[in-house]
Amino acid sequence: MKNRLALIALIVASAAIAVPQPVHAQIRNRVQEAARRAMEEAQKKAAADSARAKAAADSAKAKAAADSAAKARTAEGATASAPGAGGQPAARQDPKVWDNYDFVPGNKVIVFTDFSDDRVGNFARRLKYVGGSMDVVERDGVKMLRSVSRSTFLIPVGRTLPERFTLEIDIIAPELSGYDLLAFEGGPELDRGDQSAEINWHPTGTAILGSGQNMANSPVKIPEAMQPLIVDQLAHVRVLMDGKYFKMYTNERRMYNIPELEFKRDSVIRVLVNGTEEPGQAVYIAGIRLAESETDVLYDALAANGRWATQGILFETGKADLKPESRFRH
Repeated sequence: MKNRLALIALIVASAAIAVPQPVHAQIRNRVQEAARRAMEEAQKKAAADSARAKAAADSAKAKAAADSAAKARTAEGATASAPGAGGQPAARQDPKVWDNYDFVPGNKVIVFTDFSDDRVGNFARRLKYVGGSMDVVERDGVKMLRSVSRSTFLIPVGRTLPERFTLEIDIIAPELSGYDLLAFEGGPELDRGDQSAEINWHPTGTAILGSGQNMANSPVKIPEAMQPLIVDQLAHVRVLMDGKYFKMYTNERRMYNIPELEFKRDSVIRVLVNGTEEPGQAVYIAGIRLAESETDVLYDALAANGRWATQGILFETGKADLKPESRFRH
């Protein structure tokens, strides 16, 4: 009897060694494995369904775009062939011609400031103070030069202003009365003579005084539809001079295209900024860039070479980021 009990105990012990995990653990593992496989299959199916749905949507968008283009072409053809007055076919509209904006910034920077390294409450370091009430302030987190009176400063060229140059002034101005809210002229003193033109800018229009230009023949009005984008908004005033050839722009609109204008070449450019202390009537200069142009205007370079390239593009050290004077709000 004892031998039989010992044999039974031996058999039970052997069975325990042969089954390393309890049966319920094995079942749990198999269930988990099955669940994992089911989840993977569900994910694969969902991804395939999503890809098919996206492909169908893209196809539908492409078809809709093609249909819309076809309808537009049909409508255009119908308009062109539709009879006009007297039963004659209506004339097709002339194609749009982009001839108004051909400004090319000078590629050799002479003076640049966006006031970012100036101290709030002080005058701008890269400009020369002459008179009036001006200081650097922060407006919406951006440093700008503010004028609250009839104020004057000089842009130092350091040498005689070159024959080919561009001047860019970014300005925020209210709709004050008067034409000389912003004015600039070559030389330190007011001249407006036969050999010196003063350029005047206002959010509603421009004028030139001197070099045969006056208030009778020079004013150009900024279109009323454009003025809401300029009054109390950041506006870009840009001048391009190639010898005596003068062009001026407000944002992308060309204001002047004068083949002969005398702008005095001096070692400074005098700038007048005419704001007031009344609420909302200050004038802000957000940036100034004066640069020499070492090439003709864009269309001459394109005509000669079929392309236009610039030099003097400056990058931050060790980075692909342009320096401010190279990107200057174009």
